[in-house]
Amino acid sequence: MLRSSSAIGSATSCRWTPCPYDYDAVMIFATTMQQAGSPVPAKFLPALTKRRYEGITGSVAFDAKAICAMPR
Repeated sequence: MLRSSSAIGSATSCRWTPCPYDYDAVMIFATTMQQAGSPVPAKFLPALTKRRYEGITGSVAFDAKAICAMPR
């Protein structure tokens, strides 16, 4: 269970269970930003459209507009 910081407010807890899609999304963006050498969208989005990612949920690719196009 994740606990909020007392500096944030009075919330006592937050329940969150990561799913495989969350993991794949983070890995896709992190590796693409590393490959592009920048976290700036104008620099890493073009790199995103040129790769296919084999994640735990399957194969993920992006079209020319950087929209997810998961092959079926």
